[in-house]
Amino acid sequence: MKALVLSGGGVKGAHSVGMLRHILGELKVKYDIYCGVSVGAINCAFLAQYPTGAEEEASAKLTELWNNLSTKDVYKRWFPFGRFHGIWNSSIYDSSPLSDLVRKHIDLSKIRASEKHVTVGTVSITSGKYTIFDQLSDYFIDAVVASASFPGMLTPVSFLGQLWTDGGIKEQSSIMKAIQFGAHTIDVVITSPQTRINHFLEKPNSAQVLKRSFDLATDKITSNDIEKSDFYNKMVSDGKPVHINVLRPDYNLTEDVLDFDPVKIKEMMEKGYVDAKHKYIM
Repeated sequence: MKALVLSGGGVKGAHSVGMLRHILGELKVKYDIYCGVSVGAINCAFLAQYPTGAEEEASAKLTELWNNLSTKDVYKRWFPFGRFHGIWNSSIYDSSPLSDLVRKHIDLSKIRASEKHVTVGTVSITSGKYTIFDQLSDYFIDAVVASASFPGMLTPVSFLGQLWTDGGIKEQSSIMKAIQFGAHTIDVVITSPQTRINHFLEKPNSAQVLKRSFDLATDKITSNDIEKSDFYNKMVSDGKPVHINVLRPDYNLTEDVLDFDPVKIKEMMEKGYVDAKHKYIM
């Protein structure tokens, strides 16, 4: 079995979409398992709606979705006091547009009919536990929205009597879960570079500091995920290690992971497409 693992990264998920335009759309690579966290959860759940043999269509539709995406489709200011609502609300922004977007474009019945196995990770603010939901759960779509709800900035999701938020707080790539499912090859698409060039605003506001801090923290989480997966792979493989193919950009794509500017999105998708053509080996 072959697995696709997509990491988080907010708008940087556009780079993953560009990569998949080549991998799925042109090479027509077939995946049995999809594992995603944060924005990767959305992209994985979307792709899992399409059965084997429809890889080109799946990639084209995902690209179309991102080509029509802008900030207003992800979050909006609280009415009437904007960010000041964050003082008494659970987030700085109202991310109901994100919830509407996911529920409009991802159909759980289609995912189940495709016979793909898909998982998404999210964190319960209530219990503090990281939990993985798959397509068999009736709360799967809620978990997708929650997994992509940037902590503090986007609204946490309530279900099962708990509040849930971005899975990227504790895990950025579900490589080990793909190994446990029996994948023999895993393509891991990460949105952050191995080495980050220092660059940031001289006088950022509090929201920019929060977004930047979380983005930096996920770099370390990503490295830990890969290291743990390598160790786990060697320990349980019985001499037959799983092939793990890690794809990532050469530099940080943006300093603001919640800036869904259509021009920047298209640039990142094109960068991902070019990167995949140069780096992906079947």
